[in-house]
Order: sequence, then C-alpha cells, then structure tokens
Amino acid sequence: MYTASVNRTRQNSGLQREPRIVHFLQDIWRIVFYLFFLTAEISVFISLPAIHPPWLDLACRIFGCLLAHVLLVFLLGELIPKPPEGSLRVSRDRTYLLWVISRSFSDVVTSALFVLPFRALHLTRYVYFRALGAKLAYDSTIDPSVNIQTPRLLAVDAGAQLEAGVKVENVVHAMGRVKISPVTISEGALVGAHVVLMPGATLGPNARVGPGAYIGPETCIGVGAKVGEGAILAA
Repeated sequence: MYTASVNRTRQNSGLQREPRIVHFLQDIWRIVFYLFFLTAEISVFISLPAIHPPWLDLACRIFGCLLAHVLLVFLLGELIPKPPEGSLRVSRDRTYLLWVISRSFSDVVTSALFVLPFRALHLTRYVYFRALGAKLAYDSTIDPSVNIQTPRLLAVDAGAQLEAGVKVENVVHAMGRVKISPVTISEGALVGAHVVLMPGATLGPNARVGPGAYIGPETCIGVGAKVGEGAILAA
C-alpha cells in the first residue's frame, strides 16, 4: 500500500530519477575525457626534445604537459556547450543529454588528478580556473581548498575572498529537475571558511558571510550586509 502510494505520488508530481542510461553515458564520457587528456599530456612529455642538464629536461617536460593541459581545457571548454541556466527536467531529451556531457567534462577537469598541480600558487589557480571558464579577477583570493563544482558558472570580482573549505554548488538535483544557475561574488565580498553557496547565490559588494553559513538557491546578500556564523539563508 505504502509503495503504491509513493509511486502514484511520483507520477502525479512528475518526479523522475535519472535514467540508467544517463549514468552509463556519464561514465563513458568521463573515461573519454580522462583518456584524451592523459594521452595528450603523455604525448607531449615524450615528444619534447632532450636538453641538458637532466633536471632542466624534466622540468621543461612537466611544464609542457601542464601548458598543454591548460590549452586543451580551454579549447574543449569552448567547444562543449555551456550548461543552460534555469531548470532542466530529468529525461532523455537532447538538452538534458548535452548537459550530461558538460557535467562529465567539469567532473574530469575539476578532479584532484588534474587540479592538484595548479593549487599551490595563486597564479596557477587563476590561470587554470580562467581556462575552465570562471570569471575571476586576478586580485580576488581563492583558497586552494575551495571546491568549485562548475567553474563556468562562477564570477568573482576584484578584492573578493573565498576562504578555506568554501563549496560552490552551481548545479543541484531537486524533485526530478536539475537547477543550474551561476554564483556571483561581487567586489570586496568575504566568504568565510566552509560556507556553502547554492545555485544562483549572489553576494553584493563588501558583503560578509561568516564561517559555516549556508546561502540557499537564488539568495541575494545585499551591499555591505553581514551574515552570521552558521546562518542558514534561503530565498
């Protein structure tokens, strides 16, 4: 009785889980992207002419691999359709499947395997996230431990700061739909440690968000506003 009731409720509300074929396609595309990047970088590593001394040769090969990766990320990012903003219904239609490809690409290029070499320095983080499509000002500050789900849907203006453990969720599944919306952090805003920013969150100039706060979907924090530690805000 209970199971039948739940099933009827899902049918009436239009709630739908991701089809199994979607998970299969995600895995296929992730494997394709991993193999593409790894093959290209190994090819660059072994094809560069040898130089002396050996330590300089190794350094040049590693630098060549990283440079090739950044260029390939930028070029693929331009070719792969940007996630459409708004709400997508979980289905097998073309728009949703294109988003699956875009998400698989983001999953691969933001994985620890590829992000780790760029985390150490502010310059390398800036270059890499710009290549991923994020709109970053160079004099913004992003801690190495910040987790950005979809860099192409993030804008951080000059003087803004994201502290350790901040999580930027540009995409979220809810009730059989996918909510996709950019996160905007305006000039001089400060995002404290371990804050969670959901799709559509917007921080006005010089806003302050205390550590551990949750900024819900489509929530706007006004100019100079302060959000307390551990606060939960929703539109």
